[in-house]
Amino acid sequence: MRLVSALLLVLATTPVAAGVVEDEARQRALVLLLVIAYDHNLAARAGDTATLLVVYNSRDERSRGEHAAMRDGLAALEKLLVGGLPLRIVSEDHGGADTLRDAVARLRPAALYLCAGLGDQVESVSRITRAARVLSFAASEGYVRAGLSVAILSGGQRARVLINLAAARAEGVAFDAGLLKLAEVLR
Repeated sequence: MRLVSALLLVLATTPVAAGVVEDEARQRALVLLLVIAYDHNLAARAGDTATLLVVYNSRDERSRGEHAAMRDGLAALEKLLVGGLPLRIVSEDHGGADTLRDAVARLRPAALYLCAGLGDQVESVSRITRAARVLSFAASEGYVRAGLSVAILSGGQRARVLINLAAARAEGVAFDAGLLKLAEVLR
């Protein structure tokens, strides 16, 4: 399983995959799911389903666009198992810290993807993900430097994975050493 995940991650982040992966959103979605699978604590944090909560700002055009692209990218992958667990994808319009805290408590996601247009909310989102032991993602290096765990960045034909190791550990994540070798790690 780890070998297959490693191979898929390498393929998804190399130029060869650009022809296989039809668009940036699907590539980002695939890499996101692979990163989730590299968490040794996934089963303990997720229970019997790997729920991914995609959080966006309906009042922000960029956020709505990124949300739609991520949902489209994930739709083709929804039948995959993530770390041996079935995948469930849920979207939530960010209505403030209290609303998000309630959604996280109700949905019990293994991971949360924070869309563009919510940069001013990174600190409160980070507090929520750490308290609930939810792995946080974004497509923004700035969001990760501000406290989220993983950024999946576009870099021409390949995706780049940036990991804030301290943030990931605070969220209860224990990444496999193989992933840490492939990613750029902030310590």
